[in-house]
Amino acid sequence: MRKRQFSHHLGIIIPSAIILFNGFAAWYAVIRFDPYEIKRNFLLAYAYVWLTYYLAIKVPPGYADGLIVKDPNAMYVTCMKCHKPKPERAHHCRVCNRCVLRMDHHCPWTENCVGYANTGHFLRFVGSASALCAYGLYRHVMFFKFVLRYRRHLVRVCPQKSRIYISILGVIGDFVICLTLSILWIRVVLDVLQNQTQIEGWEKERAAILARRKLATKQEFPFDVGFYRNWVLTVGPLYSLLWPNGGPPKVGLNGAGHVFPKFVEKDKRWPPVDSKEVNDHEYYRLDRWINFEGDSLGDYGVDPEADKS
Repeated sequence: MRKRQFSHHLGIIIPSAIILFNGFAAWYAVIRFDPYEIKRNFLLAYAYVWLTYYLAIKVPPGYADGLIVKDPNAMYVTCMKCHKPKPERAHHCRVCNRCVLRMDHHCPWTENCVGYANTGHFLRFVGSASALCAYGLYRHVMFFKFVLRYRRHLVRVCPQKSRIYISILGVIGDFVICLTLSILWIRVVLDVLQNQTQIEGWEKERAAILARRKLATKQEFPFDVGFYRNWVLTVGPLYSLLWPNGGPPKVGLNGAGHVFPKFVEKDKRWPPVDSKEVNDHEYYRLDRWINFEGDSLGDYGVDPEADKS
């Protein structure tokens, strides 16, 4: 039983160990010899990364749970798994076994869905962690530059060889994490600016192909209402960008999480409803289609059976 619980939490244990080591490597090899102000700022930034990671794990994404808001623009369908109404942009997560509002994906590294209520926390964590790793990488490189410059006097300028070994590992760790998280952060920001989730990016690609193949009528993605408004609707006001509790309006408040502004085709539900021909198609049906990046709907944590129209 304990072994099963340990393996279940590996998704959190592994990133936590990496954050812990990268922070230790930067501190042990370089930062602890810096002036007080730099040490203080580094520790504050390091604590901020841990705080945002904790919030990305603990803050729920927002769940439909059968709630129906009284709004004439609200559109609901019945989930085929939990048999409760779910609004537009909500999907049934096969890991959480609940309908998640504006679901982006189920993240294995937070063991939590990224959705309407916690996209800002996820964005802050990924951004702060990649920035801190970039700073750590820079400091390690400067340390090696110093060591190479005074290599003839290495015993005097750097008597602890362990600093060099730890710094080498720190460079590797910071480079890998900074690169991967920076790519992820850019992707999340681009999605936010378009007011789309990773799942909706997948749906847009599939809808466009179905329209080109004459298997469905063309339907525009309706939720892109401009960069600034997209950002506010997804992450919250700009002044709250770095604030740990910053985010969109509370779920259910004036339809928040259930009703979203549209700029086109306001009377149509997104994604387009599949025809019987598409549902029976060997390749294009919801549980079989794979996008350009090689992802199926299930790769985002969605249960395709629950999303069938």
